[in-house]
Amino acid sequence: MRNLVYERRIHLTASPSRVFEFHLDPANLRLLSPRWAAVTRLVLPPRFEAGARLEVGVRVLGLIPQRWCVEITRLEPPRLLVDHAVSGPFPFWRHTHSVTPREDGGTDLLDRVEYRPPWGILGVWMDPWTTRPMLELMFRYRHARTRALLDSAAHEVG
Repeated sequence: MRNLVYERRIHLTASPSRVFEFHLDPANLRLLSPRWAAVTRLVLPPRFEAGARLEVGVRVLGLIPQRWCVEITRLEPPRLLVDHAVSGPFPFWRHTHSVTPREDGGTDLLDRVEYRPPWGILGVWMDPWTTRPMLELMFRYRHARTRALLDSAAHEVG
């Protein structure tokens, strides 16, 4: 079965280095999580580098507990961060954060998720009504929060 792909891009006024550094701090995951997918547990690695693992507990809709173990598989500062779910609700999950400088001094941030939904072929068939809308809501929220946190800081400093 092939992987499905979800992508969402945002333009930020913050510098590429600021955007990348923000995403290097796994504690910021709490800041980027909506209330309906609240982080309930976060075990961080001593250093954030390729091979590092994070453990994340999430409660979806306040009811459904999920546990994830995520490994950083590629780290190419200041442009690329790739994490892969070692365990979690999806049979396959790879999240790529690509940071690209803009000519105006800002940044393009692209989140790309390659995934296989739970429940096999049924999950693939249901994807347009289940996983895909959840990803859209999640990343729309995360990008709005990223813009609020980083662009407002960019305006305060610069």
